[in-house]
Amino acid sequence: MEEANMESESNPVESSSEKSKTESDTRQPEEEGTGVYIQGIVKGTTEETFRQYFQNAYGKVLAIELPRDPTTMDCLGYGTIHFQQRKSAMQAVKNLGGLGYHIRLSEAPELDESNIYFS
Repeated sequence: MEEANMESESNPVESSSEKSKTESDTRQPEEEGTGVYIQGIVKGTTEETFRQYFQNAYGKVLAIELPRDPTTMDCLGYGTIHFQQRKSAMQAVKNLGGLGYHIRLSEAPELDESNIYFS
């Protein structure tokens, strides 16, 4: 399977005024199920390139998590994107899953209050 090369996409770069305006909006998703987990990311991919690709293709991105190797600082090949809307997340899963990438919704597990204890 070929790795996702997010850097090969040509996307306009946000100006600093646009970036501060979009980041000063709400950082909370409008609904549940807006996180997408994806594998097969090229190790040279940056958070900014990743954000631009997904935001231009699917909708507003609130947060990105791209774990990095502590020695080389290369992307470890997987990450999570948090969209503002569930429909954006669903469209990304549908489109990229159809291309053979390992991608799925990344929903937070339900909190089972019976397992919470205080000491």
